[in-house]
Amino acid sequence: MEKYQLFIVLGILLIIIDSFILSFFLIPIGVGFITGGIFYYFYPEIFGFFIGFLIGVIPATYFSIKYSKKLKNKVSDIRELIGKEGYVVRQIDEFTYLVRFPMGVGGEELWNGYSEEKLNFGDKVKVIKIEGNKIIVKKEKTD
Repeated sequence: MEKYQLFIVLGILLIIIDSFILSFFLIPIGVGFITGGIFYYFYPEIFGFFIGFLIGVIPATYFSIKYSKKLKNKVSDIRELIGKEGYVVRQIDEFTYLVRFPMGVGGEELWNGYSEEKLNFGDKVKVIKIEGNKIIVKKEKTD
């Protein structure tokens, strides 16, 4: 097996492995190895591989970061939770509850929610405001 073929196969394997673990960390490296292997075929020096690797890995890293956040739908700013609905998982103390917020394909996020009214496991709550780093929730009325 030629070196350029080895680089391309290694890149494909990294992408396949990442598709199972969904880390979005190996995909840019895999793309870099594939483009590096292609460049190595045309410029059979290590310099050709590195140029190809950089040409592949830089845009792949950008798009990986951009789309992995969108796919996982993680909350990067606590203010994004205002208006979101979640479910009480358990009570932590008298006014604090662990609340699960479903977040699409990426699964869910758990946050501590504060409420002055008594909540029970499974109650549907809505974030009504943020005070500092506290999420204030209110029980949603069920029909």
